[in-house]
Amino acid sequence: LLNNSGELAVYEVDTLQHVSNTEVSSIAPTNVSFTDEYAFVRWINKVAVVYLANPEQQGCLDVGGLGMCSADLYLSVIDTDGVSVFSLQDPLNPERIGSIDLESPDTVFTRQDVFYIHDSGSIKKYKMVENSFVLLDEIVLTEALCIMENEGALYVGQSNGFVVVNFDSSTTTNFPTGSKVDRMVVDGDVLFVVSGNQLIMYDVSDPFTPSLIDAKSFGSDPLNCKGVAAD
Repeated sequence: LLNNSGELAVYEVDTLQHVSNTEVSSIAPTNVSFTDEYAFVRWINKVAVVYLANPEQQGCLDVGGLGMCSADLYLSVIDTDGVSVFSLQDPLNPERIGSIDLESPDTVFTRQDVFYIHDSGSIKKYKMVENSFVLLDEIVLTEALCIMENEGALYVGQSNGFVVVNFDSSTTTNFPTGSKVDRMVVDGDVLFVVSGNQLIMYDVSDPFTPSLIDAKSFGSDPLNCKGVAAD
């Protein structure tokens, strides 16, 4: 977990036992997105790229503003142009492909060549086709603090829990957690949800019907998590 203090906290996945804390920066980032080998940390006017196997190997991408970023096959960054998309063929030196022109995007999630973007009261689903971006679907949702996709199901963090979105049926299902959901990540059949001062685990073997497994509290203060990864 990368928290609001710029500390990277590491926990055992199975037991949720604390392993270590490492200060990454005294300045809190907007968010961090992980791939298998790299971390993409969004700061004001830039994205820092860190090779996880050797953190001394770093890159830096200049982008405008302070919006969220998300990395998978491609890197998407909310900036002053809307949502800019970059190739990650050379992850330490992302190359800009183009942008999705939107009015006021505030949350983005990338899965392969598909981009889920919350903008102006709805989540829009775009697919990249020959370096252009095609709007595939859209569903009205007033709030999206974070987004995670899993086998067609879209998990959307909100102020008091998360919502499961089914684009095929144009339906949403609420899952209250009692606090704001900062970040989510899926590892296998487990969804990890950072909500308030808790890390909550759900069984998502059926992606559209999460089932509570366990929850662990971390003190009394909200975690203010900026990024989470599990493997």
